[in-house]
Amino acid sequence: DTKTPSHFVKKNHAEIQIIGNLDDGVQTRRIIGSASELVNFSLLSKIELKNFAEASHDKNWIKAMEEELDQIEKNEIWELVPRPKDQNVIGTKW
Repeated sequence: DTKTPSHFVKKNHAEIQIIGNLDDGVQTRRIIGSASELVNFSLLSKIELKNFAEASHDKNWIKAMEEELDQIEKNEIWELVPRPKDQNVIGTKW
């Protein structure tokens, strides 16, 4: 009885399927040079803002909101209408 492999590994892929520079070779997690580089790399994180007051002073949040509004206006995907009395128009995180 010969076992049929459940998966196949292809050694040579077409160049069109390869992302990046062929001369760079394969990089793995073990390429990181030292433990200190790994620790510094691991400590990077994105802090989520807790409320509007905090967000309204964050330059990245302001830039993202300006870009979002620019796209809304550019694509004409909204229309300003009167707000229904005593109702929220949309739900928000804050």
